[in-house]
Amino acid sequence: MRLSLLLFIFLLSCFGPIGPEQRVKSFYKDLSNASDIGELRDHFSSGVKPEDFELPIEPYQINKIKFIASNQKGPEKIFLTVDLEFKKNKDDIEVRKIVELIKVDDDWKIEKIENIKTYIEIDQSIDIKKPL
Repeated sequence: MRLSLLLFIFLLSCFGPIGPEQRVKSFYKDLSNASDIGELRDHFSSGVKPEDFELPIEPYQINKIKFIASNQKGPEKIFLTVDLEFKKNKDDIEVRKIVELIKVDDDWKIEKIENIKTYIEIDQSIDIKKPL
């Protein structure tokens, strides 16, 4: 009896609305597996186009997601500061972003993503051309 009750509660928690941190984690997990940007639309509020966001380059895998800070702006808006680490072979990219989420029908959706800083460490040098 207890086991079935615990299983029922667990299943309810898995399929219910997700919180803001879970939305961000879910978005970046789905981003790693997405074959098309359209597959990510469920993570965004209705007026937002995923095509407008600066998304990581395909060959890089998300190695780490760390939540630095949160700033709740009322019951239906929150800003999360997130550190992301991408890796490809020996190359590392660390990015700090602020993700704005809004509550839509008891579920959190991404409204905006802003880059704060980017740190790139690569094994080979990059040729940079000056404009003419």
